Amino acid sequence: MAEEQPPKKIPRIRDQNFSSIEVNLISRRVVEELGLLRGKFGKDVTADAKNKMWEKITAEVNALGVSYRQVLTVKTKFRNLTRDAKDKFTYEKKERNRTGGGSAPKPISVAEENIINALKDTSSFKGIDDGMETSVGNCTESMLEALLH
Repeated sequence: MAEEQPPKKIPRIRDQNFSSIEVNLISRRVVEELGLLRGKFGKDVTADAKNKMWEKITAEVNALGVSYRQVLTVKTKFRNLTRDAKDKFTYEKKERNRTGGGSAPKPISVAEENIINALKDTSSFKGIDDGMETSVGNCTESMLEALLH
């Protein structure tokens, strides 16, 4: 009986890193179309319209000629840029109130600055006004009763 060998792994071909020109273009175009791309679905905001806009932005990125990008890759890059911008924004906000030395915060890129300026007033960046942090583990029975009644 012949032993079955596991299939050979096909080496994954990595895409080229995004250039700063591509990153700046993605952030600028998505911020310009933020109402459509992050808006609630309605008469003018449909899944098809969102997909077409992402395809248009991806075509503009590909027109730069740095590397061929797919729509999913561009979407993921913007999501990662937004996450990094939010991290830097909250870190800078936290460090502003501290006293003493410490290392300087990491510089914010042009793309991250575009994203921060566009999203800094959203609840995902600044939190919910008058919101209260709670933890289920810290709830007492009287607190639970008050919430349920």
